[in-house]
Parts: sequence; C-alpha cells; structure tokens
Amino acid sequence: MNDFRIVEELFLAALDRPASERQGFLDEKCAGNPGLRAEVESLLSFDTDKSRPLSPIVEAGAAGILDGMAMLGVRAGPYVIKALIGHGGMGSVYRASRVDEQFSREVAIKFIRTGMNTPAAVGRFLRERQILANLDHPYIGKLLDGGATERGIPYFVMEYIHGAPIDEYAEKNSLTVEARCELFRRVCEAVGYAHRHLVVHRDLKPSNVLVKEDGTPVLLDFGIAKILDDAAAMDRTRTAGTGMLTPEYASPEQLRGRPTNTATDIYSLGVVFYQLLTGSKPFQVEATTPLELARTICEDAPPRPSSVVNARHANARLRLSDDLDNIVLMALRKEPERRYRSVDQFSEDVLRYLQGRPIIAREDTFRYRATKFVQRNRAGVLAATLATAALLGAVVATSYEAHRANQALLVSREHQARAEREHGIALRQRELATASETRALEQQELATQSEKRAVERANEADRERQKARKRLTDIVDLSRHSLFDVQGTLEHLSGALEARRDIIVTTRSYLDGLASGNENDPTILAMLVTGYTQTGDVLGVPARPNLGDTKGALEAWQKARRILTRLEKIQPRNMRALLQDLGLHQRVGLVLESQGRGREALTEYGAALEVARKLAHGFPNDPNAIVQTGIVEHNLGATLGQLHDPSAVDHVRAEVAVYERVSAMVPHETEHRMGLATAISALGQTLIAEHKLREGLDQYLKSLAIREDLIRQRPNDVLGQGGLGRNLVRIATTLGAPWMENLGDRAGATQYIQRALEIFEPLRVSEPSDRRAKGDLARTLVYAGGIRQDPGQLSRGVALLVELRAEDPKQVRYKTDLALAEQLLRTAATQTDARVTR
Repeated sequence: MNDFRIVEELFLAALDRPASERQGFLDEKCAGNPGLRAEVESLLSFDTDKSRPLSPIVEAGAAGILDGMAMLGVRAGPYVIKALIGHGGMGSVYRASRVDEQFSREVAIKFIRTGMNTPAAVGRFLRERQILANLDHPYIGKLLDGGATERGIPYFVMEYIHGAPIDEYAEKNSLTVEARCELFRRVCEAVGYAHRHLVVHRDLKPSNVLVKEDGTPVLLDFGIAKILDDAAAMDRTRTAGTGMLTPEYASPEQLRGRPTNTATDIYSLGVVFYQLLTGSKPFQVEATTPLELARTICEDAPPRPSSVVNARHANARLRLSDDLDNIVLMALRKEPERRYRSVDQFSEDVLRYLQGRPIIAREDTFRYRATKFVQRNRAGVLAATLATAALLGAVVATSYEAHRANQALLVSREHQARAEREHGIALRQRELATASETRALEQQELATQSEKRAVERANEADRERQKARKRLTDIVDLSRHSLFDVQGTLEHLSGALEARRDIIVTTRSYLDGLASGNENDPTILAMLVTGYTQTGDVLGVPARPNLGDTKGALEAWQKARRILTRLEKIQPRNMRALLQDLGLHQRVGLVLESQGRGREALTEYGAALEVARKLAHGFPNDPNAIVQTGIVEHNLGATLGQLHDPSAVDHVRAEVAVYERVSAMVPHETEHRMGLATAISALGQTLIAEHKLREGLDQYLKSLAIREDLIRQRPNDVLGQGGLGRNLVRIATTLGAPWMENLGDRAGATQYIQRALEIFEPLRVSEPSDRRAKGDLARTLVYAGGIRQDPGQLSRGVALLVELRAEDPKQVRYKTDLALAEQLLRTAATQTDARVTR
C-alpha cells in the first residue's frame, strides 16, 4: 500500500497540468511503481473535472426524471409501467402490472437508462440478468422474465418486494441486538450462496437489502456484480471511476480501483452490519474531493460500534459487547486478506457470539477460552475446577515435600559416609591396641563407641530414606488421581479439547521429571505408560475427539509400549498392565484402519483379542475385564466388513453378546450401555451389507433408543452426542439415500438427517480443532445435500472435506466421501438444469 501523502502530491500535481500532459508526467514520476500509478489514475478518473461544464450533470439528472414520466403507461411484453421506483448508475427500475388477462401480478422491471445503451453498458446489463437467472435462493430477488422493447432496449422482470431497507426495518420494529444479528445472518446466507455460485455483488448496502413485513430479507441489484470465473471481466472491472459504486459502502480496494473478490463483499457486509447495529455508518463521509474520500475510508479507523451505540442508547437493550465490536471490525479491516476468509465464516462468528462461544475475531487467549468454556459448562466444569485447584495446590506442596525428601537423602548419605569413616578409624585403633594392652583396651572402648554411633547414624539414614520413599509414593498417587481423573471428566465436555492437551502436556512433563533417576520404579513406569497413552489419544485417536495428529499419536503410543515392555521385566503382568497392552494394540489398529491399511490393522486387533481373552479368563467376574473382548470384536467386525469378509458378522454378534452380558451384570453403568448401543448399530450395518434393510433398520432404531436415553441423563456429553448423530445418519441413509440401496422413504430420511445436522453443527462450532467433529459435519452435509438434492449443502460439505484431505492426506475416508460428494453435486446440477429448461 502506497503512502497517501505521495499519492496526494502526485494527484494534485497532475490536476494542475493539462490533460494532454498528464500521461508523460505520470510516466516520469511513477516509473517502476505501477501500483502508485494505478492509485493516482484511479483518483484522476474519479475526480470531477473542473473543465467540464455543469450542464451535462444537470441534464443527466433531469433525463432520469423525464424518463420516468415518459415510461408511464408504456408496455413491455405483457406488463404495463405504473411508476418509477428508482434509478442508479446504468438502470432505472419501474413498478409494473401484468395486463394480458392470464393472471394479475405486480412486478418490478429494470431498463437501461437513456443514454447508457453503449455496448459495454448493455453487456453489463445482460450479465446482471444472466446472474439473476442463475441464482435461486429464498433471500435473493427472483428473475421472472426478460426481453427487449420494440426499440431494442433490453429489460428484465423481477418480483416486486414490499419492504423496507434493513436498517429502517430494524429501527421501525425496535429489534434487539440478538434479533438484528439473526437477521444479518440470513443476509450472509444469501451473499454466501452467490459466492458459491462464483458471483460477487460489489454494491451491498441497506437499500439493496429489503426486509418484508414477515421479516424475510431479500437481496437486490446485481448491476455491478462480478462473475469470478468470467475471463473477459477477470479483475479488469474497476468501478471506482465509473460512478456505479456507493462510496460509503465501498471497500478500500474498490476506491483504489484495484481487483475485487469475495473479500470486497465481506467489507461491505461489515459496513451494513455496523449500520444495522448502531444506526450510523462507520465513516461519516463528508469529503469534498476523491482524495479526501479515499483517505477517510482507506486510512482512518472507524470507532468501535459499542462506543457509538452505547452513547446513543441509555438503556441496556441495544448495548453491544466487545465480541460484536471485534466481529464488525474484523470485517472492516483495510487489507482484504485480514478479513474473514468467507461470508460463511463471518456468519458463523456471529452465531458463536449468539451462543456465548469463543469467536474468531479476537485474540484466542487462554483466559478468554476459559471464560467462555466456564460460561457454557458451569456445572460440568465445577468438579474439574476443584480437581485442578487441588492439583495445583498439590504440585506446590509436593514439590516442597520432594525438596525436603531430597535434602533428607543428602543428609543420610553424609551420615553414612561419616559412619564409614569412623568405622575405619575403629579398625586402625584396634591395630594400635596390639602395641599396648592398656592402650588397646582404651582404644577398643573408643572403637566400640564409634561403631555404636555409626550404627545409629546408618539407622537414621535408613529411616530418612523410607520417609522420602513414602513422600514420593504419595506424590505419584496424588498425581494419578488428580491429573488422569480430570482428563477423563473433560473428555465428555464440549470445548475441552485444548484444555485436555494442556493437561496432558503438563502431566507428561511432570512425569518425565519424576522418571529421572527412577527408571526401575514400577509405579513411575506405570504412570508414564498412562501419560503417553492419553497424549496419543488427544493427538489422534480416530474414535474420540482429537487434534488430527496421527503421526504424533503413533509416536506417543510407541513410547508407551517401550516403557510397558521395561515394566514387564521388573514385575509380572497384572490386570492393569494387560489393559494397557490391549489398549495400545487397539489404538494403533484404529489409526492403520483409518489410513486404508486394513490388513495391518487386523494383525494389531488379533494381538489385542488374545490379551482380551486372557483378561476375561483371569478375571471372570470383573465387567471391565470382560467388556474388553467386546471392544476388540467390534473393531475386528468393522475391519473385516470393510474388506468384505463374510466372517465379519460372527465378530459383530460376539460383540453384542458380550455387551448384553456386561449390561446385565451392571445395568446402570453408562459406558457399558453406550457400548451396547454401538454393538447393536454395528450389527445393523452388517445386516444392511447383506441387503437385509428392514432388519438392519430395526437394529439402528434399537440403538437409537438407548443413545437417546443416555443423552437425557448426560446432555452435555460430547461423546454421547457424536454417537447419537452418527446413529441418525445411518437411519437416514437406510431410509432414503438415493446413491445406495434404500427403503424409499425420502421424507423420513430428510427428518433424521436434519436431526443429525442439529447435533453436528454445534459440536463443530464448540470444538473447531477436533478433526472428528469436522469430519462428522462434512459427511452429514454431503448426505443431507444428496438426500435433499441441495447444491448449497453439498458445496459446504465439499469445502470441509477438501480441508480435511489437505490436513490428513493418508485418511482414506475423506477421499471416499469427497468422491461421493462430487458425484452428488453433478447429479444435483443436472437436475437443476433440467428444471430450469422446463
């Protein structure tokens, strides 16, 4: 970006020269800096040339009025012009009525203005008509017809909107801040739809967003819109000098005459949102020259919306928060690349504000995340907060105790050394005693006393060593209960993934410190195995909320396995060691399976099944030992099913039997009931793979009933919500997914897929770094778009899948889902074209 002082000097200097000399002047002054020259030329083109007479400007205004009067009563096709509604840069819009006796309808008709029917203007006018023909959205004004008058003047017919500009509607109806935000999000939906169809509006302002009496917004006037993939217009359409844009709502890049893209609309939406919330524009443009106008919008920072609205409204009804300030100001950033990446992201941030969640448009500090997390989960966080407070206190106290223990060990070593020295002296004294019997007796007495003192000091050292050992054991026990119990609680809470990673990193660092010098201590080694296992879970276990770092997860689990091998050499295997070994085989198998390495995964699951059977045999009355066999049978059945192995069904039925047995043993244990629901759902999948759709659906519905009951008991459990959502997706696809064998119930499929979206949308917002939540939402959007034949939902799903595939190229599921989504998009586009043709 060039310094405005330099731009100003060159602009004023060029104005002082005749028009014939300006090109040579700019050649000399802007040599080697094409960006500087473009800005000066943009301002020169935008400037009102003082040599131009005033009469053409007056005549143009008068012509608009005369055109409106002349058009009254004129017929365009089956419509008769009734009144002039308004006119802008190149077009005039009239209210008209249909008079061909087919039916009665009031419409709006747009014509090219008199004197504007140049080839370039006609091209833009026809392009606007084609843009409207390609857009079909409830919040975008609909194109009804088009043609040309007998004189060859093109026109097009649109629906007539009875409504008020969005800011006037909000003031007239005294909308609350929340209602204004919801209304604005619907406008964003329309603009986002246009962007996904490669159209940039470039003239967004309140008068182009009318709101009907029922509160429905309608986006109008695509007169200077830009088609992103139009090679003829690619970045060469500069509107700053044409008079077609509205300066108060134009972006800095528009005023500078620079290329425009979707970021331009995001800026203008920011201005509209600012005015909707405050009743004022962000910049009170009173500039008398183009340079002053450009400097105001391109350089000055707008006041925070809260400072404007809070000064105007004494009551709290319309007071704004810092979050809303930051959302608006992010959209109004001068640099396009620093604004929201898309209109959808802008709208999602407004939704985050409405839901009390952390927003993107502010520094994501730990204090800010923690505040939002506590506000959403007050009851659930209380226990974790108390445990964490206890942990912090314990770390301080135990660190002091550990220091005291180490000091005691040093003292005991000094006592031991002193005892050894005194013992040596006693021996020498005995040797000297042979020289003189009298002196020997005396020396022997002294030696005896020295030995007694040495024994006493050795005993004292041993007591200190035992005390230090007990303190260390207490520290380890406290750490295990504090850190890992908190970890288990947070796993079920929404928005806790980053907090879990912080706790795991802290835990691992703490245990590494304890392990130094205690490589053969079984208690420390057992805790290290648990710490590295849970670190891998947070980083990338596919079955639970994770950060998507599968490589880091595998490294953590390999380290845990090496430590477990060392531990087994020190003490024989017990139940805890068997569970840890089993869990590591399972986790590695899940990652291999997700990467399309099913055969390698079967090797891991086979080893896990051997360990699980040892557990069940060794602890026949322990439900936690028995259920491990069911967990491994589930993974074996799923993997064999993907490999089309007929033995898959045997493993799935074995899984159901295990969970039915365990649920009967402990009927109120939530985790076992959730496992039973998963097992029943897996059986449904297997039956459907055998073309037994109705039997499979029955199993899905049985699983759904269990999950819904669990969610009623624990409504904030994100693991339970995810399982419920995936269950709903399976039911929907079985009922009516057109790309696969189904029961032909499209209405039922639509109902269940909508319920799944209502679960996955909030989960994705609450935990943006969770790879599984993002994948669930992407997949459900694709299925919903395919069932409803909705290109908008399909496009959203494709965008998320493209991001996921870039983040984790080895993940096979993303590639498969993306191929299906692209196929469904082509089908939806073909059907849309067919409907338009009809």
